[in-house]
Amino acid sequence: MRINGFTTPFRKAAGAVLGVLAYNRCPICRRELSRPKDASGPVCGDCASKLDITPSPCPRCAAPAGPYSADEQGCRLCARENYAFSRTVAIGVHEGLQRTALLAGQASHGEVILEWLTDRLWERRCEQLSAWNCDIVTAVPRHWTRRITTANNAAEVIGRRLARRLDRPFRPNLLSQTRWSKPQASLRPTARRKNLGDTFSITDHRVARDRTVLLCDDVMTTGTTAHRCSRALLDGGAKSVDVAVLLRGVGRLEAT
Repeated sequence: MRINGFTTPFRKAAGAVLGVLAYNRCPICRRELSRPKDASGPVCGDCASKLDITPSPCPRCAAPAGPYSADEQGCRLCARENYAFSRTVAIGVHEGLQRTALLAGQASHGEVILEWLTDRLWERRCEQLSAWNCDIVTAVPRHWTRRITTANNAAEVIGRRLARRLDRPFRPNLLSQTRWSKPQASLRPTARRKNLGDTFSITDHRVARDRTVLLCDDVMTTGTTAHRCSRALLDGGAKSVDVAVLLRGVGRLEAT
């Protein structure tokens, strides 16, 4: 496939190179990186050490819950939610330093930061991810209008990286978003739950049938997007769906 005279693989490779060259400063604190000696990747060692990892997340929605405040049925934030997915992992909460890092990753040529964050997720949650023993990995899809107007597809970058770590096939086009919807990030939690409706569908039932699926995205807040995608996968024959996100947004959920 050609876009503006360049092949898609070439554009991806060029983007990766530009991403490395662009971040001669830490995207979080803007301190100059000491290359090639800085071993912490695209962020400085100080910021990397301050990444806030949720110590006892809810196994169902990955929200901070404490060691005795949640089980497989959920925590106080998700126990009443009828999610179609079973379990979730995340690095931590969508705030502070890690939120700044993710925003940099979502920007143009930010794939290298998304990959770095995904590696941090793997370091902290590899035991759970491996134990889930998924058959295939996929990503939350985006409507075609967003694919041509946004810098990169964070969910696909994350999914591809985790699939490689898990040694599982990555199927980025297993789901499609069939109609446009307002960006979830622009809506309040109550509106997010109503916004998507039946906007996701499965593209190949044969790939999902009787398989356990790992669904990947950058952030989960209300869980609506993950739920709708998981419902489409289950309706398409998937055996079960688990979710991996970089960060868990909590915000004002307790009040809604």
